[in-house]
This record gives sequence, structure tokens and C-alpha cells, in this order.
Amino acid sequence: MEGKAKHNACQNRGGNIASRLPILQRALRPIIPAGKACWRGRRDCSGPSPQAERARARFCQESWDLFKEADLLAGPTLPVTAFRIGTQKIEMDGMAIGVIALLTQFTRPFNLNGFPALTLPCGFSDEGLLVGLQLVARPFEEGTLLQLAYAYEQSTEWHRRRPPL
Repeated sequence: MEGKAKHNACQNRGGNIASRLPILQRALRPIIPAGKACWRGRRDCSGPSPQAERARARFCQESWDLFKEADLLAGPTLPVTAFRIGTQKIEMDGMAIGVIALLTQFTRPFNLNGFPALTLPCGFSDEGLLVGLQLVARPFEEGTLLQLAYAYEQSTEWHRRRPPL
């Protein structure tokens, strides 16, 4: 996709990328307060600030740049293996982190930039809990993404196994 069409796809879908988390965190800082204010029902949510728009545009471009050398991105769905229902916090590197933040840490960037992504089973932890693989494609390449996911599932048995209850 070239020029204006590429820019419009990014502009309409937000922009950041999970594989560049430190850059992502810096760019999201100006966006997050506005989003929280809207979520809490404040009335001053006419739209993202110019600073947030610039950050979003920068991350959209970085997202596109990743695909100059790759057709798809693959990575973990979560930064941890699955945890038991009802778990509130997980300890990582000596810090207790809320599970809500962990559940969306690697998937949220693609929700914001609109790049098609999916997750599928790719194994189980030592405790018998699911491990997920996230695949991401360029905008409007959903067919390629689904074909790869289907081929992966046809060549593995992970999607047929169930964790113990």
C-alpha cells in the first residue's frame, strides 16, 4: 500500500507496536490521560490532543516500517503463561502486577493501530495451562493472517488439547 492510502489506514486506526515497548510507552504517555478521562465520563473528550495525534502517527509509521522486512509478526500473546481464574496479581521480577495490565500488554498495541492480529494455542505451561501465539499482519492482509493460522493449526495439535479443570 503506498502513500496516501497507507497513511489513511494508519490515521484511522491509531498507532503503536508491541515489539518496541519502550518507544510505545513514551508515545502513549500523552494519549493515556485523555483516554482515561473519556472512559470515566468526563465531558472534555472532543478528541485526541495534537501531541497524542503526533505520537499515534509516529507509531503507525513504525508499525509499517516493521513490515518492510517481514510479511507477518509472531510473538507471545501474554508476557506470562496463563494463570488461574480469579488471580488478581502476578509477581514478575519482584513486583506485583495486576492481571488486567498483563492480559493486554502485547495485544493492546494492535487494537490501537488497527493491524489485524489473532492469537492461537501454541503449547502448555508446566502447570498444564495454555500458552498463546499472537500473529500480526499488515492492514488489509487478514486473508494472509488467517491462512497462516490455519496452516499452523493443521500442522499442530495444540488447538485440540484442553487444560485441566
